[in-house]
This record gives sequence, structure tokens and C-alpha cells, in this order.
Amino acid sequence: TDLLPPAPREVQDLRGSKEAKDRGVTFGRAPKMTSHQREEALTRLARGETQADVARSYNVGAATIGRLQPAA
Repeated sequence: TDLLPPAPREVQDLRGSKEAKDRGVTFGRAPKMTSHQREEALTRLARGETQADVARSYNVGAATIGRLQPAA
């Protein structure tokens, strides 16, 4: 199979992404909880509170709380 060069639009998109990264732009969705809130939520879970109760207090879904991992 012949490898074709990227279409001009793809080249432009890649160039723009690289330039943005070089300027320090972050990509993706903003976190729903701050690092302090995540630590606090993990502490509350360790004390026996349910994921649903913790989630309600931060206005996030229980699945968001369930995905939290302790800092390594």
C-alpha cells in the first residue's frame, strides 16, 4: 500500500495543535472537582460514606466518585 501525504487540512490541524501545545494550552474537558475536593472525597469514602452521598455534596455523579484513585 502506498502511503499518501496528509491532506492539507490535516497538516494545518496538526500544526495548529502543536503550536497550541507549545504555548501551554491544555486540551480536553476541565475537571469537575479540584484536587482538594478529590482528596476530601477519598477521605470521606474511607470513613464509610457512600459514593452517592459524597457525589451529591459535590454535585457530580456517583460514577465520578467511583473513578477517583488515591494519589500515588
